[in-house]
Amino acid sequence: VMFQFYTRPLTQLEHAVYDDIWLGDNKPERALSCQLYQRSCDTFLGVPYNIASYSLLVHMIAHLTNMVPDEFIWTGGDTHIYHNHFDQVEELLTRDPNEIALPELIITARRDNIDDFTIGDFHLEGYESMSSIKAPIAV
Repeated sequence: VMFQFYTRPLTQLEHAVYDDIWLGDNKPERALSCQLYQRSCDTFLGVPYNIASYSLLVHMIAHLTNMVPDEFIWTGGDTHIYHNHFDQVEELLTRDPNEIALPELIITARRDNIDDFTIGDFHLEGYESMSSIKAPIAV
């Protein structure tokens, strides 16, 4: 239904970290966060996709505005698990998310307009996935 962005100045410690790794003269001064309110939330199939999509959006907007991506905050309204997904959710809950390292998103090209991004502009460094869990779409 809605999302909003929030920006804040970088702390001295964050400045020190980015000064060491930032290439070029245009070092960021601010961090960008986003909160999404999702009206209807298919927790097993839909929510993970929505979290990934809006997290990517935070990175894209931060890139365009010369900020550092910070937090993504997800809030759900009608949050549910469909009956025909119970077995899949049980299987998912047996997995240890700390088994694999988190990947790093790298934007490989400088863009000035959100419509200029292409799929080739994004690279996930260190991405690993666990085996898929198949589930029918609930109708």
